[in-house]
Amino acid sequence: MPRIKNRKGEYILSNKHLFNGIEAYREYQDNYSDAMQEHFKILNRGIKYSKAKHLTIRQYYTLVNKELNINNLKRLEVKAKDHELQAIKIKAIERTLQVYKNYNSKNSLENEKLIEESKHLLKAIENLKESKYIYKEALSMLSQNYKVPQYMIDMAIKECESIEKEHEHG
Repeated sequence: MPRIKNRKGEYILSNKHLFNGIEAYREYQDNYSDAMQEHFKILNRGIKYSKAKHLTIRQYYTLVNKELNINNLKRLEVKAKDHELQAIKIKAIERTLQVYKNYNSKNSLENEKLIEESKHLLKAIENLKESKYIYKEALSMLSQNYKVPQYMIDMAIKECESIEKEHEHG
């Protein structure tokens, strides 16, 4: 490893001398991260411009060897269980939302079918009204041909209409 003296005469490892400045060094880190992610998708580059400080070896091993007391373990266990329960709740909510989404899509298809059926029914009603008018005209012409009094024809039509109303309400 090259050793470079700083202004104080101390030997240091300086990116300024090795990598033509910090921006060039960041570019090397970006390129390296991109190359590694092609093979290891889970790896991520460190945070650019981070002010994180590295631990000394002594600090690291102090943290690693520090004993956890029972209370810390219990708190960790409670947090883990809580996280697990929240994950279960979130999945249940996602399933419920999916059911509603499927239900809404089915409803829209059913609504379209109902609209089409309604259009056909409206046409059929119009045809019945037309047929009713034609029927009345035909009765009127037949009554004239066979010399049936008009009041008898009117009574027959009223009787048909009352039967029709009974079927509508029944």
